Amino acid sequence: MTMRGGFGAVFGRVGFFFFVLVACVQIALTAPASAQQPTASDFTVTAPYGSTRIDYSFAGHATGGTYRVDTDDYSPLGPSSSALMVSSDPAFYVFFQSPGFIGAGTVRYWTCTSYQQCTGADRADGTITFVPTGAPTPVVTSVAVPVNGSYRAGDPLQFTVNFDLDVTVTGTPRIALNVGGGPRYADYVSGSGTSALVFTHTVQPGDMALSGIAVTGLSANGGTIRTAAQIDANLALNNIASTAGVLVDTTPPKPTANDFTVTAPYGTTRIDYSFAGHATGGRYQVNGSAIFPWGNIKTVLTGSTDPDEFYVDFHNPGFVRAGTAPYWTCTSQQQCTGADRADGTITFVPTGAPTPTVTSVAVPANGTYKAGDPLQFTVNFDRDVTVTGTPQIALTVGTVTRTADYVSGSGSSALVFRYSVQAGDLAPNGVVVGTLSANGGMIRSVAYANANLALNNTGNTSGVLVDTTSPEVQAVSVVGSPPSDVGNVTLEIVFSKPVTGFAVGSITPLPPAGGSAALTNLRTSDNITYQVDFGMTVPGTYGIQIAAGSVTDAAGNGNVAYTNNSVWVRFSDDASLSSIVSSAGALSPVFAPGTLNYTLAVDHDTETLTLTPLVSNSDATVTVDGQAVASGNASQPVPLLVGANVITILVTAHDGTSTQTYTVTATRAPSGDVRLTGLATSAGTIDPAFAPTVLGYGLNVGHEVDSLSVTPTVAEATATVTVNGQAVASGSASQPVALAVGATPIRIDVTAADGTVLSYLLTVNRLAASNASLAALSIGAGALEPAFSPGTSNYTVNLDHDTESLTFTPAVADTNATVTVNGQAVASGTPGQALPLAVGTNAVSIVVTAQDGMSTQTYTVTIVRAGSANANLAGLLLSAGTLEPAFAPGTRAYSVTVDHGVEMLTLTPTAAHANAAITIAGQPAASGAASQPVPLAIGRTQSP
Repeated sequence: MTMRGGFGAVFGRVGFFFFVLVACVQIALTAPASAQQPTASDFTVTAPYGSTRIDYSFAGHATGGTYRVDTDDYSPLGPSSSALMVSSDPAFYVFFQSPGFIGAGTVRYWTCTSYQQCTGADRADGTITFVPTGAPTPVVTSVAVPVNGSYRAGDPLQFTVNFDLDVTVTGTPRIALNVGGGPRYADYVSGSGTSALVFTHTVQPGDMALSGIAVTGLSANGGTIRTAAQIDANLALNNIASTAGVLVDTTPPKPTANDFTVTAPYGTTRIDYSFAGHATGGRYQVNGSAIFPWGNIKTVLTGSTDPDEFYVDFHNPGFVRAGTAPYWTCTSQQQCTGADRADGTITFVPTGAPTPTVTSVAVPANGTYKAGDPLQFTVNFDRDVTVTGTPQIALTVGTVTRTADYVSGSGSSALVFRYSVQAGDLAPNGVVVGTLSANGGMIRSVAYANANLALNNTGNTSGVLVDTTSPEVQAVSVVGSPPSDVGNVTLEIVFSKPVTGFAVGSITPLPPAGGSAALTNLRTSDNITYQVDFGMTVPGTYGIQIAAGSVTDAAGNGNVAYTNNSVWVRFSDDASLSSIVSSAGALSPVFAPGTLNYTLAVDHDTETLTLTPLVSNSDATVTVDGQAVASGNASQPVPLLVGANVITILVTAHDGTSTQTYTVTATRAPSGDVRLTGLATSAGTIDPAFAPTVLGYGLNVGHEVDSLSVTPTVAEATATVTVNGQAVASGSASQPVALAVGATPIRIDVTAADGTVLSYLLTVNRLAASNASLAALSIGAGALEPAFSPGTSNYTVNLDHDTESLTFTPAVADTNATVTVNGQAVASGTPGQALPLAVGTNAVSIVVTAQDGMSTQTYTVTIVRAGSANANLAGLLLSAGTLEPAFAPGTRAYSVTVDHGVEMLTLTPTAAHANAAITIAGQPAASGAASQPVPLAIGRTQSP
């Protein structure tokens, strides 16, 4: 199958022509090679939905000398069609006017041997089925439900399912309902061939739904709901009206009056109706004055006991609009108050009223719209309509979807919709008008006929452009590559879109101090890229500024402000100095711009130096010793070492490439100061108090001080100092000097920068130790009572019998002291020899002797060892038989069985403790030895 294109009909409108590209489908088949008896088979031809021409061929489906199609059968295929009726060419076509090929259908055809031979065996008949492809799927747009009220057994519940396309029904589709928890169904009644299908359910006795019924789904129920193009509908129910007020109550009520609807054909002059099924009671009455909105003249019977006896009589123009009237029903003429009266409302709705249809849509005038601008659309209907809610027109603005909301026009035939352009909207190719939707509201005639919301004859919006972006300067550059020192260049300014209103006066030049700039000859060829000549007076950095709103785009959006402080820099190559000023000393030779190397001399007290360079060209930059310096300002202080210090001054010209280097060599004299300004020690106080001119000092420290650090501070930072030959930083502590008991000399030597040396001497006297105390005492078992304290000399230790010896670990308070335990020397902090313990009291003496050899202290520990309490056996052997149970120290009773021939038995007990005593049958027995024989009588013998 191949696709072929051509131009279709031209539709005219004042001032505009629209050309529609029409798709044609051609089916190419090869004709028979030779004549044969006519044959005709049924076949199918498919073509895209909406095609305006279908080409097809009988080749491969029929043979004969002539072919004929019954054009009377074409009506299902479209509103207007034509075909070749008789031809010897097997190729035929169907041509449709708007809206094209939208419905499936069949036509009859026949083929004959020739035009003259077309009967009997010379003729064959067949059927062609035409099926459109790609047709839209019908979708449910809304579901109308019964009016709110209480329905009784036998009352009909009617539902109308509205599709967005006309559909055809086969079989009996149905709507599933939930009536008080019981499943019920509303069966299809009518509407095939239209977009509105009617379904009805008759309330059954016993049904109760006092909280309203529920609509749960639509099913084909074995039938079909499809378009003329044979596309099955999507049966999902959308926008189902509320059924919370559709109540079902089949219990016999007191007088009831339900709201109900009476329908009659549009334009009817008389409406007959009945309360039967809607109200119960012995008397019915209608408020006749409320019927005036429906017609010019009315007649209503009131106070009747016949529920079928009411009518409304209209004169011209008859029943043309919907309305409501209150009514009430009573138990009887006499009982018409309180619970004996019920009130309701009758809604009169004309049926078959003309559906309001859109005749045209007026769109905004061509132009470019910016943020905040209104886009107004007027939808014109063929009759007056009433609007509820906020219907909307869908718009496509560039790549986003927007909506034009209903504004005004209810009660007339012209509805106004408006959308305000939002920031960020962009539609350079025009906005696109989509569909009109009720958006939860309604658009209908006064006869309650919902409008057909399809938009017809919509104005062309390809010229309705939207642009909410402000034009911006995207780039500013210099045209070409002019030398850096020229005074005239051409600037190129590029905007993000075409702008108008741009002039030389829109640009503000930004010259350097003391300079000026002129802009001339602004030009452009596309209103996007502009060139302007830029003249400058002095070297320096030049910029431009364009104020916001200086130019506008087609939509009227003003430009974003733009500032560029450096569009061109006019440079100088002068890298010379006009002077160098030193904070100390004098330059040699005297400064001259062309002389690059200088020297100067300063005394030792000058520790830093600043230089003040002055550039010849104010745009040049300068550094001193690598640090940037403002021309004419002093540099950061440059620290000076003793001796020669080379200071570099680098000048860079305005052009950034030309440089000049100056050097100043500053020579600083060395220092001869060898004095100390301070001498501190880590312990004690020197005598006499320190003075720089006093060279000898003494210091007494206690025995606990075994080392000393000295902190000397020099008067001159370049001097060096040593303590006992070890270098020490001024103001820092020396390495600790070990102190023996007695005198220890410490020498401090100071060497000046010029080599001069001065020595100071400190003699430290350290006293011997007299501490004879223990710092700690621990034992190998038990605990000291009281807990050890260096000042407590006497202690007691209680031990059980099993502890046969004990070790002592004394730790002296002074490491130079010595200690003995019961006369035996013991190293401090280590256990001494284990002392054997007798049962009872054991005295231990611990003596500490201080370093001075004279100071001693004695600690006494009294140890009490308890006797043994172990009365257990460790084993028990028999000379015959076996113990039952087996021996265990904790088991006290045993039995043994021996032969009759065993008359004596010895027992060998072993005590768990060697000092325990054993008796057998009252006789002493030695541990581990056999007892005296125990005579055995026949039967049971017990030995304790």
